[in-house]
Amino acid sequence: MYAAEIRISGEKAFLKACAASLEPEAQFSTDRASYQIKLNSDLKIKIEAKDAIAFRATVNSLSGLLATAEQAWKAEEHKKAKE
Repeated sequence: MYAAEIRISGEKAFLKACAASLEPEAQFSTDRASYQIKLNSDLKIKIEAKDAIAFRATVNSLSGLLATAEQAWKAEEHKKAKE
């Protein structure tokens, strides 16, 4: 069994944007892997997988979604700064 907990901290609005990017699959679960998200003062993502390949696939998927959310957040912040 492979398991990890990722904790993301920052502005509440940024954390909400990250959580929203993961929301469509917030209760993701297969026979081999699952993850759960929890938003409080920080964003916690708990990952569990039966094997290394499933663990890696889940982490890669989450990383991609979070990278997209971060890029969108930065673009929006840049846009606000120009106004």
